[in-house]
This record gives sequence, structure tokens and C-alpha cells, in this order.
Amino acid sequence: MLRRAAERSARFTLDFTADSLKGLEQWYFQLIETGSFETAGLTRMDFERCVPAYFGEVLVRTCPPFEWVVEEYAFASGKYELGVRRQLVTVMLTVPWDLSVRPNNRRRQSLWREYHQHAA
Repeated sequence: MLRRAAERSARFTLDFTADSLKGLEQWYFQLIETGSFETAGLTRMDFERCVPAYFGEVLVRTCPPFEWVVEEYAFASGKYELGVRRQLVTVMLTVPWDLSVRPNNRRRQSLWREYHQHAA
């Protein structure tokens, strides 16, 4: 879904780099401010479901040995969630990610900062 939406938009290119996380977040806030998620071909909820998957794929592609994992959800037996893991670091990618409510995100670069926390 995110790939199709990005193809329709001149605002963002899916290239799976760390810097593309800044572009994704800027595009997200632009869509909120203009109320144009539908013009991009998806709802806000759909977009927020795509963000963690893209974030995880950027980590897997750019920070070996991150790899995809599926683990049982800690708070509900028999339910599972998707994440990425490298050695002792696991990032669970529970959906959706509402970037507009992240604390200390005045510069709208929370994804990029989170990437660098895990990439180090």
C-alpha cells in the first residue's frame, strides 16, 4: 500500500535508507495537515499501519544482522506480533504508529532518531 501511495506522490520515494525515514515522516504530517490521505490512495490508519513495517525493513536492509521475527505478544497468550531483532535488541513493530502523538517530535524526525538509537 505504501509503495503504491508513494508512486502517486512526488513527496516521498521508498528507497529504504535511513534518510528516507525523515521524508516519510514529513510526508505523513503533510497528509495530516492537508487532509489528503485519500488522495494518496489510503486512509490515515492504513498509512500508520505501513510505517512500522517500512521502519523495520529499513533496519533489516541497512543494519545487519537485524532480521525479521515473530514473537508471542507479551500480554495475550496465543497472539503474535512482528518485529526485528539484532543480537540482544528486539524492536516490536506493533501497529499502528501515530507519529503525531510522539513526545519531543517538534522537528518531525522521530523515526530517523529511533533508527539511529537502534542502528548504533
